[in-house]
Amino acid sequence: MFRQAANVGKATAAVAFGALNECALSSGEEDKNSRASLARRNTARPQKNFHEFVIVGGGSTAHAAIEGIMMTNPKADILMLSEDSKVHHIDAELEANLSSDFLDAYNEWRRHLNPSLDTEPDAVGSVPLTLLLQRTQDKLHLDVEGKSLLLDDGTSVSYNKCLIASCGTPKEFYVLDETSFEAAGSVLTMNTLKDFARLDELCSSVQNVTVVGGGFLGTELAVALARRGARSGLKVAHMYVEDGPLARHLPRYLSKHVQKLITAIGVETVAQQLCTDIKKQADGERLRMTLADDWEWMTDTAVLASTHVDPKNGIAEDSPGLELDPSSGGIVVNSQLEALNGVYAAGATASYPDMALGRRRGCSYDHAVMSGLHAGKNMASDTPVLYRHLPMFHSHLRGIKVVCDGIGRVDASLRTVGFWAKKPDSPQSIERGVIFYKNTQNKIVGALCWNASDTLERVRDIMQHKHTADQDALQEYLSLAPESWVTVVETKRAGNNPQD
Repeated sequence: MFRQAANVGKATAAVAFGALNECALSSGEEDKNSRASLARRNTARPQKNFHEFVIVGGGSTAHAAIEGIMMTNPKADILMLSEDSKVHHIDAELEANLSSDFLDAYNEWRRHLNPSLDTEPDAVGSVPLTLLLQRTQDKLHLDVEGKSLLLDDGTSVSYNKCLIASCGTPKEFYVLDETSFEAAGSVLTMNTLKDFARLDELCSSVQNVTVVGGGFLGTELAVALARRGARSGLKVAHMYVEDGPLARHLPRYLSKHVQKLITAIGVETVAQQLCTDIKKQADGERLRMTLADDWEWMTDTAVLASTHVDPKNGIAEDSPGLELDPSSGGIVVNSQLEALNGVYAAGATASYPDMALGRRRGCSYDHAVMSGLHAGKNMASDTPVLYRHLPMFHSHLRGIKVVCDGIGRVDASLRTVGFWAKKPDSPQSIERGVIFYKNTQNKIVGALCWNASDTLERVRDIMQHKHTADQDALQEYLSLAPESWVTVVETKRAGNNPQD
């Protein structure tokens, strides 16, 4: 299940359905069985048309919600509607063999998007959970007033509380149709654990790789590949439409600094280039990437690494009463993560009122787990509480010795104030610091800890309680370093030069 947060009970890492392999049906087997016969075949209980709790989804948010429910009601009657036509089991061996760089990237940016079940033997049978394999959530119809779900096989299930915890989907790249590349061995879309494992294996069999995407996932993969290339001779190129890596998130001076760092470890940066098509050469060996300015780029393998996640909310579009946020596409919920009448939403699917930052939709692993856990607790409680957690994301660029933790809107279009600890021999050092992002009302709406994870909780507190603090107050409370060692760097907006 999830191993980095909300680890409050091993029991909920598995589902009590006896022979787990019975649920991993091939497409041929599915055609021979009705959806109704697939439901609950894993339990000894008779088929039911009512469950106290129904969870739509099978990823990290859904599993966290199960933990939350069971913390309050260990014997709760729970029905999970899996998002996939077959349930994927976490492959412990695959994870164990994956390099730490690739595993870190997968855990942060993709793990919560993949429905999966942990099959630890000591946990099997301990959770009162029924599983129903659901081909697609687009065919689910939710009757909010009647508290029932019409399934894609025509059967109906009633509930007391329902959580929509659909896994989001990685945003497709620009004008590229990623689905057309999934069967092509030389183009990886980096959506599943197997994609990361394939990339890890390819490092030893190809001469060059091009990573497309200048966000955190793309940059992490480019740096990870360059570390491998230092040993194997693999050539790595990093292509993005922006003028620098992480340019949509970092002030320009820091993006350019990252560009220098990754260039120094052997990454060829290809900036301000939009890839519009990828085709195999006639020899079937190399790929030809067509760029927007009619240039062509040749590579052995292309890696499409989009960081952004889109919500998957087809169920809300066909269920009267549920409101979609026009700006983010998330299901609108209140501060307790409830949409209305016992229907909750969490994870990438929810648009919620952040206590510090206003209404927003979260896409990080941290939010997927913590919001799911909170929603589950509220669903099982007579006294639901507000969701106050301020989600963060984590990015580890080992090859350039950078660890960053972001909270809120880490958006380069905002005005930034950066506090940097100087080195005695390098007054302009930007190796360790904290950047605050401010809106037009001078309110802090985001923060990035750069090699300063020890300041994360103080940064959280600043964002929650000291929204418009002046620079002196921020520096004093942050305690990054003695005052004489700190340099302050400001930018007015994306693209501006730093103003000391």
